[in-house]
Amino acid sequence: MAEATELVRQRRPELEIEGELQVDVAVDHAQLTRDFPFARLTDAANILVFPDLNSGNVAYKLMNTLGGGVAVGPILLGIAKAVTVMPRNSSTANIVDMTAFTVLSASLK
Repeated sequence: MAEATELVRQRRPELEIEGELQVDVAVDHAQLTRDFPFARLTDAANILVFPDLNSGNVAYKLMNTLGGGVAVGPILLGIAKAVTVMPRNSSTANIVDMTAFTVLSASLK
């Protein structure tokens, strides 16, 4: 994660990116600034990256269900063609978001 964070900072210095953080700290800016005053984020994180599919699925579903946020996904990376996985209980909004993402991904390949 440290290496990936540094690569993003080198390639896209205008992006606000932070390295490894626990989810509760990443989404609570007051806690972030209190516990990590050296953090580079000026607000709560709005994109989270997880180390594997299971942890990502658990976290995004919990945040969407309990936090009332907007969850777009799941998004699979590293596949040769644009692929979308739609959970069977997808909302209309999620279908629209994922369709737009897939069309954009396909157009960039």
